[in-house]
Amino acid sequence: MLLRAARGWSVKRAAEAFFVSPGTIRNWIRCLERDGEQALIKPRFAANRFPDFVRLVVQQMRASFPLMGRKKIAQTLARAGLAVAASTVRNITREKPIPPPKLPPATPGPSIEAGRTVIANYPHHVHHVDVTAVPTTGLWVPWMPWSLPIIWPFAWHVVAVVDQYSRAVMAIGAFRRNPTTRQVVELFEQAIVAAGRAPKYIVSDQGVQFRDEFRDWCGEQGIRHRKGALGKHGSVAIIERFFRTLKAELFAVVRAPTNRIKLDALIGSYIRWYNTERVHAGIDGAVPVDRLDRDSAEPVVPFETRPGYADARASPGVIRPVKRLRLVVERFEGQPHLPVVVLDDAA
Repeated sequence: MLLRAARGWSVKRAAEAFFVSPGTIRNWIRCLERDGEQALIKPRFAANRFPDFVRLVVQQMRASFPLMGRKKIAQTLARAGLAVAASTVRNITREKPIPPPKLPPATPGPSIEAGRTVIANYPHHVHHVDVTAVPTTGLWVPWMPWSLPIIWPFAWHVVAVVDQYSRAVMAIGAFRRNPTTRQVVELFEQAIVAAGRAPKYIVSDQGVQFRDEFRDWCGEQGIRHRKGALGKHGSVAIIERFFRTLKAELFAVVRAPTNRIKLDALIGSYIRWYNTERVHAGIDGAVPVDRLDRDSAEPVVPFETRPGYADARASPGVIRPVKRLRLVVERFEGQPHLPVVVLDDAA
């Protein structure tokens, strides 16, 4: 408009110079006369601002799952089809003060033994195995006469085999006492059957189950055994992180039963949810089953909730423009502590 005024162009001449219709030039002139110089350059709305229903979904996620950090909320919503950044989640939750949870540390790196790094480059390249104690009666105390032995019925010893590349739990079992090497080997054989192949590496700690007899079995299977270095941060961090998650998300909510059948059912439901529904920050917000078999993973077509962006990007199979979304939280296998987040197009 400044150039038109300086050159003294007519409406028709200005339209020809800028390759627009004369009606567009007339509309611009009317906007300038009515609203001033900022009318043509000031947007009517923030193009990247999410609508209120998206803000409501994020706030509902934070209220429903206070232990989730902003990154985990963003990754969970992305898997459901709504792409929001972790910084956006942070800004939205700050609009209404909510006590922030203590965020878990980032998933630690690869296993280390004596300066050698073992990094998984594909599924079932590296498996981790370890043992942890799960109490059935609450926390132990170290003094008599209230100290309890770490055996059944006061505790279970849980052994897990975790694939480093996908973070999938390949096998898990509970024992009344600290398991023997033979029992750990039998569990590992179940993991090999489930995977369809033996791993190239097994990483364990310095426990009594993982000594000469276990090394001999690994040699027979063509598996290289690596032990985490004593006092070395991150050497067996992947399996330890899984046990921390297991206790925080399952046994901190539901006390471990003393009945073996009930315990197996409880752990089984959790592991199926963990492998198929729970997103992991350590694998870029994916779930283990998607990393195990990428060919079978169905791509998520994301929602686009911002009108300006939806008009520019609308394309079948690329985005799904929506005007409203509703957060639906389903319960995996009827378990209230295992959420499955679904976003429903409520338009």
